Amino acid sequence: MAVRGLGYLTLRQKSTLIKMGSQSNNWEKWIPILEAEIVKSLSKARKANRQGHGLDHLRRVWRTCLQLGTQLEADLEILVAAAYLHDLGILQKLSPKHGMLSAELAKPVLDRIGFPEAKKARTLHAIGVHDITFSNRNRDTLESKILYDADKSESLGVIGVLRYIVILYHRKSIDYILQDLEKRWQGLCLAETKALKKSDYEYTRHYFQELNQLSEKTFPLSDASALTKHYLK
Repeated sequence: MAVRGLGYLTLRQKSTLIKMGSQSNNWEKWIPILEAEIVKSLSKARKANRQGHGLDHLRRVWRTCLQLGTQLEADLEILVAAAYLHDLGILQKLSPKHGMLSAELAKPVLDRIGFPEAKKARTLHAIGVHDITFSNRNRDTLESKILYDADKSESLGVIGVLRYIVILYHRKSIDYILQDLEKRWQGLCLAETKALKKSDYEYTRHYFQELNQLSEKTFPLSDASALTKHYLK
């Protein structure tokens, strides 16, 4: 099997993917099908609901799912469907408590696209328990742990900084953002996720720590872009 377009995987992950054989072929066919379904849902959602939960977010979550799923030999078909459909609920109702609604909305999608019957329950479970209202005890399958970690990893790195600025910066204090970042980091399910995302976590934490120190002295609180320019010098 030729591994195409997977430059973000390590050589070891690519090797594992090849060894996984036929499963590696199965997940690829679902991407255009799932993206077509998501585009329809996004077109019906309010702008506020789409913010931070669009196709770019879903693709990044899937990318992290693929990295972790390949490393841990999880079911990639379950992960690709769960990654693309996990935010259906928030597109309809803007709420942290959206996992079960997402699962409810994902079920007819899985039925419609002919997703394997034997994998539907585990896919819906992963979607249903991915939001922060559930504890890690509820995430009792490998795929549910991976999806949760991949989604919460969106708060890390350059993308994490951008999401915090867009979604929270003008509504919450920097101290709140730092506390939220730490809570998300400590709440990750898998040691493998922390190993994969450690540098992104440190980048985000340092960014907001420095912003906290510099904002009162150097940059107006309303101008986070100034610190971004400072970092990019």
